[in-house]
Amino acid sequence: MFNGAIGGKYQSAGYERGYGYPVEEETPFAYGMRQVFEGPNGPTRIYWSPNTGAHAMKGNGAIFQKWVNMGHANTLGFPVTDEIATGNGVVQYFRTRSGKEYGIYWSAATGTHVVVSNGALYAYWRDHGYVNTMGFPVTDEALQADGRVHLRFSSGVELTWSAYEGVRRR
Repeated sequence: MFNGAIGGKYQSAGYERGYGYPVEEETPFAYGMRQVFEGPNGPTRIYWSPNTGAHAMKGNGAIFQKWVNMGHANTLGFPVTDEIATGNGVVQYFRTRSGKEYGIYWSAATGTHVVVSNGALYAYWRDHGYVNTMGFPVTDEALQADGRVHLRFSSGVELTWSAYEGVRRR
């Protein structure tokens, strides 16, 4: 009955005990597939694409809303993980067809922000204590008018990157 990747994910979560009951058939979505389930904690959406596999998203969560607001699979790609608890928040990772990866981070104190998870700023953050020392992002990683990519954290640290300077910590 559940032979595909989405069905396998549904089965491994305990069928309706995990995600609730299906409220739609598997449906083409962007360059993959989606199926929505409704349970006692709200909707769960399982997304699948050839380069990411099948992963669940909380259909009423802040990470899902950020993903949708930023253009969903067409911009940030499909999920490559379910939500992962980290520090006092969560992260979910995404990958585009071209291989660019993003992490959408959420904490109650900082809200929801996007970081390029295979980029130089992420590597610096990860290698210098990640959420344990620098905290959660308080801005999305973004190119600013000064020609640098900026990313600020709840600890007050700001990282910048440019091709001519590399990563700088402020």
